[in-house]
Amino acid sequence: MHKKLILTLPLMSIVATLSACSSSGGTNRFIESLTETPLVSKPLDTQGLQQQAASNVAVIAKTELGVKDNLQLKDYQISIGDKTYRSNDKVDLKDLGANNTLLAPTVTVTNIQEKFNIDHTKDGKPQTAKVEADRKAYLYQQQYSIVGVLEPLSHTINNQKIEDFARCTTNCDNLLLKGEMSKTLPTKGSANYTGVAWTRNQTDAQSKSPAYTIGSLSYNVDFEQKKGSGEIIGADRLNNIQLKQADIAKIHHSSILDGQKIEGSGIIGDAVQNDKKGSYQLGFFGDQAKEIAGFIDMENTGTNIDVVFSGTKK
Repeated sequence: MHKKLILTLPLMSIVATLSACSSSGGTNRFIESLTETPLVSKPLDTQGLQQQAASNVAVIAKTELGVKDNLQLKDYQISIGDKTYRSNDKVDLKDLGANNTLLAPTVTVTNIQEKFNIDHTKDGKPQTAKVEADRKAYLYQQQYSIVGVLEPLSHTINNQKIEDFARCTTNCDNLLLKGEMSKTLPTKGSANYTGVAWTRNQTDAQSKSPAYTIGSLSYNVDFEQKKGSGEIIGADRLNNIQLKQADIAKIHHSSILDGQKIEGSGIIGDAVQNDKKGSYQLGFFGDQAKEIAGFIDMENTGTNIDVVFSGTKK
């Protein structure tokens, strides 16, 4: 009886009804039944993680350590939130859980730390250096896709922090996009995708401002004409971003974390906000393009991300 009543009530009534029936002990099971999402696997490749770590730190390490020979990485481990994985462990981002909750969408904010040692030779003597690389991830997960940004924080070598490593003149954030891209798309009809868009707020450790600002996404795709367009509405940096009409095409993306490539169908077009003109890219995920996930680069840097978004077909 509660289910039938709650599903026809507005949001505030849902909250009130859930509170009223909490004493029955069934509230958690009720919420889980509405929000349970069978997430598909979104693995990170452990060998790729190590190769990317060695590549990213090589130039910095050689400069800091004053060596010219090749660096040999060993004892690699990566911590995502409260879980730590080593060389041959399975790392799956689906374990972070879905973000499209019943009451309100939320972005998962979690720390990612890589630790490893690098063997090198200096002045003819073998040495080992201890390296730590820290990032903060802001991620949103749907059934078939996970998308977000990685904020670089710091690198340390032998407990010495490399100053200004993560400082950029504009935006330092890198994209993380994983999931099961659609094998086929509909060939007829159109679809409207609704969901969320968010941007990381530029705050420091002492700031009391929220870590991110969230807005709403609406995106329309005409599969017969093979075109799509939409808009993002929200506060500040999310205010009235127009995702201009563009054609469906083949896209690909390589992860900065593990170097693995995903490729499939998507859309690349212009993003316009007042007098600013950048670009956006999205991919189709899941059976028959059930989801979209993508990003906006308003500075046209080609690498740094200002806004990310996710949506599901209505």
